[in-house]
Amino acid sequence: MGSACAGEKGSGGQLCWWQWPNVLAVDAALIAVIWQQWLGRPGMAAGAVLGLSVWLMYTGDRWLDVRGLPPERILTARHRFARRWAMELLVVWGAVLVAAAVLSVVGLTVAQFSAGVALLGVCVLYSVAVHRHLRVPKELLVALIFAAGTGIFPLTWDHLAFRLDGLAALFLLAFANCSLIAFRELSIDREMGRTSLARQHPASRVWAFRGLVVAFALGVVMAVGASPQYLMVSVCAAGMFALGMGGRRLSPELFRVLADLILLLPGLCLLFNA
Repeated sequence: MGSACAGEKGSGGQLCWWQWPNVLAVDAALIAVIWQQWLGRPGMAAGAVLGLSVWLMYTGDRWLDVRGLPPERILTARHRFARRWAMELLVVWGAVLVAAAVLSVVGLTVAQFSAGVALLGVCVLYSVAVHRHLRVPKELLVALIFAAGTGIFPLTWDHLAFRLDGLAALFLLAFANCSLIAFRELSIDREMGRTSLARQHPASRVWAFRGLVVAFALGVVMAVGASPQYLMVSVCAAGMFALGMGGRRLSPELFRVLADLILLLPGLCLLFNA
């Protein structure tokens, strides 16, 4: 396996190549854009705004996570990176915020812009609740925001039932992704003082697996009703289920990367249908 990677217990802090997309938060942004384009194809401007917004949310969340924490309590590669490059990230974060705002004004319709502003308000409330350590169902809220952000473009009634099925599947997959990662990082969250559903409700792990069963069924329904390519939803659900059941031997860093990689699989459908 080679040398240990940053964020693994006892590692020397060197990042492995496969950690970089997660450390830089580009994997989450790419997942959102891929699902948005796969389910709705709203155009380049909407995709760019969504990708930049997701990156802003994830990067800002990590920066807030490490604020005020002593170095010895920062136990993940992504949080160590956020702490080490805090000022540089703040500058880049500001530039990306300006770019996202400009693209939103010039590239979105009034209805899309209004929906985006409403969702931004929800994101701000989420950040306040989480970082004030309120007992909120963090993973559930992240999944809802992620699915809502992916689904607000385009705002049309075309193929609404199909899009709702797809977004419901994405919500369940995102919830399972966040929940299973939280259980794998339970000791890390405890040490860093981060809230999670795993800490608040230790018996909730089964909810993730039940949601994956429903997502698997939705994938079959979408494949029968629209196109066989949407069996990829079922593939994602089965992959996440298998990872959750057998991933305890993996390091938390590798588990997280694989969980996110599974949600990138619909990108293969976009490539083949381009």
